[in-house]
Amino acid sequence: MRTKGYSETARGSVRVYKCKQCGRHFRKTYARSWVATQLPSDIWQSYLNNKVTIAGLKSMLGVNVGKSTLNRAIIRQLKQLPTWKDLIKDPAREAKWGYIMGMDTTSIKIGGKKYVYLHVADIPSREHLAYTLLTSEDCQSIKNVLLALKEHYEPKIVVVDLAKEILKAVKEVFPDAIVQGCLFHLKQWLNKQLPTKKAIKICGLKGEMHKIHTWLKIKNLIMCVALSWDENRQAMFINQLRGISISQRLDKRAQETVEHFFQNLDFYNPLYRIVFAGGAPRFLYNNICERAMRSVKELGARMGGFKKLENAKLYINGFWFLHSNVNAQKEAHVPEWQAVLSFFFAEMVELNALSEATGVSAEALRNAATKAGLIVTQNHAFNKQFFDEAIEKILQTKPKNVGEAAKMLGLSLDVAAELLSKRFKLCFPNTLDVANAVICYTVTNETEH
Repeated sequence: MRTKGYSETARGSVRVYKCKQCGRHFRKTYARSWVATQLPSDIWQSYLNNKVTIAGLKSMLGVNVGKSTLNRAIIRQLKQLPTWKDLIKDPAREAKWGYIMGMDTTSIKIGGKKYVYLHVADIPSREHLAYTLLTSEDCQSIKNVLLALKEHYEPKIVVVDLAKEILKAVKEVFPDAIVQGCLFHLKQWLNKQLPTKKAIKICGLKGEMHKIHTWLKIKNLIMCVALSWDENRQAMFINQLRGISISQRLDKRAQETVEHFFQNLDFYNPLYRIVFAGGAPRFLYNNICERAMRSVKELGARMGGFKKLENAKLYINGFWFLHSNVNAQKEAHVPEWQAVLSFFFAEMVELNALSEATGVSAEALRNAATKAGLIVTQNHAFNKQFFDEAIEKILQTKPKNVGEAAKMLGLSLDVAAELLSKRFKLCFPNTLDVANAVICYTVTNETEH
């Protein structure tokens, strides 16, 4: 089209365009609508797939239209897509579900106001079940979404982060489901409450290493409680936790962590209940919703922030309609305990304690830890980054014996000895006293590492 003068209307002069092909004349408003009809019918897919801005999409498509026209065309196409309430009725999707539900919420700003984004997924199939924006994170709003979901999906197990509003809504809508605390959120919370990795770097030799060792012990015991096979094993680790609280003067942070965990203990079910209900240990670690919420925030950031609530809903709906099975396609199957160990802690796993908690043999856990990329010793599995940083610190300071190294790393003598033996030869001059074992820096166990 090209400009062809103006036309007088009741509202004043309006630009007139002429089509080069057919010779028809259009007023500006009609011309804009006509241009929009000439755009591809899948530009919403191009926009959401290619992670570009509207300006970038315009350049990519090579179309001579304004950004507002392009945005309106995308919105118009997004309105034609089915919502999660429509997709939940699809029998093909239903056949994939494992009926272990994960859900989570996060705050999101739209037009300067705070809203709540709620995401619900079926963990075994990694299918996204519901994704919507709420005006507030109250029980009734969450309950309304779950009631709509319940018409076609009723979970056997619900894995949540123990937020009060979510717990109340889940119990009212799905009273027969097992409510399970999410191990992903438990791990995040423990690392926030007891930041051992950060503390090890900061403290050095300032007399705080005994506290850090206690923190590590508490974190591993809590995870052993959460992963115990039955009530007897769970009670054993609970007693060990209580024993630490009584026998040692815990700092305020550690004491509050143990007390808060005990308050929510009912939501960490023995594994046999999960397995008998059709679940598995790896399904208790729900990071699907966390990743989904991050994707939505990235989408908003790419758009310079969501401006209108209704448009935000359309974009989010279109995004999950397009990416509903991306995670399922990318996720490779990994053996059960290899998956569990790969998400444990940033430092180490006490394999013998975990074996005692779960009933899985220590040898099987060692093999799984090796396949998960951990550095494995007789009784422990170390995160590779933690192991490398510990060795680097040892090489920089070169303590004479295991006792000095243990204090420096905030580890017990036995754990420090196991870690060091993977990299150095330990010499016992006159006695088998581990603390006085000399670290031989000239002889290394490179093949072990």
